[in-house]
Amino acid sequence: MISFLVAHALRFETEESEPVFVRSVPIHDLNTDAIDLAEPIQIEIEHYAQEVISKVLELDLWASESTESEALLAIKKAIHDLWQELKDEPESELGALPRMWKRILGKKIRTRVPA
Repeated sequence: MISFLVAHALRFETEESEPVFVRSVPIHDLNTDAIDLAEPIQIEIEHYAQEVISKVLELDLWASESTESEALLAIKKAIHDLWQELKDEPESELGALPRMWKRILGKKIRTRVPA
């Protein structure tokens, strides 16, 4: 009986570790009135049996939700939150990765000027 459970658990782990469907999509806004994207950000979407994961590999960000729409909204929020954390930090106080993320986002994000 134990070997059956172990085999079943291993089978389940293997099934969940491989995405059923993967695609790459550009996003053109971050779902906020405060900032615009000067250029699209490429998002990788991975569909698994029980979840959808959205990733921005270059920024080391990911979000997991039950639908693709929710995963896209979550990654947009993660990008926005990362920018809010980094935008006012002096580069001299950032490590190598956060400094790179700030440079990448600094090229892609524009603050909206209120009308």
